[in-house]
Amino acid sequence: MTPSRPSCGSGRLPSIGIAFALLLACLSTTTRASGPRTSLRSASLEVIAKGQWPRDLGYRASELHAITLAAPTGTPLVQVKVAGARMELLLDTGTARGFMLTDRAPSVRCRVVKRVVERDASGRPRGESEAIRVDSLEVLGTTFADVEGTRSDWRMFSSAPFAGTVGLDYFKERRLTLDYASLTAAVSDAPLPDSLDPKHYLVLDLLDPPEGQGHIL
Repeated sequence: MTPSRPSCGSGRLPSIGIAFALLLACLSTTTRASGPRTSLRSASLEVIAKGQWPRDLGYRASELHAITLAAPTGTPLVQVKVAGARMELLLDTGTARGFMLTDRAPSVRCRVVKRVVERDASGRPRGESEAIRVDSLEVLGTTFADVEGTRSDWRMFSSAPFAGTVGLDYFKERRLTLDYASLTAAVSDAPLPDSLDPKHYLVLDLLDPPEGQGHIL
């Protein structure tokens, strides 16, 4: 049975643990396909003072944004504006997909582009979504124009209601830091500082993601 489609304006989403499991699976797949691109590293790091990392990592005050955590998964929720409508969407670090709205999201002005058949991991159809376009999307301080996203019934993806998600498409050319302890997200166009105290920070290279995965963390 196909769930009813929400109107304009109106997932099973991975928890943090599952998202990391998916990430590890992607890294393992890449390693098997093309060999490791980096080596394993370990270190014991000293605890830094509260509020020190934004200064050390070169973030300005205007680049810091408050986040909340969705219960019970602990997935970060970020403030966004979709076609001028304010809402909190889940930051899905397990995908590079753009944005998705459900019938739990506030009403927004949008244009339906086409119908999309959603499939589960085995390839079986699980319902139908709509590809939509909105005039603007603001994510953590940056506004994007004429953005395409998806509108779906939340029941196709989740066992609990949610308003929608934003993926990593909006951070391709930016640096993103999440601090769950202080409920803060930081985003910057600037590269990391040239020198970081090795007693406090460990920088790890990432493996190239599988083709089609996009810019996954």
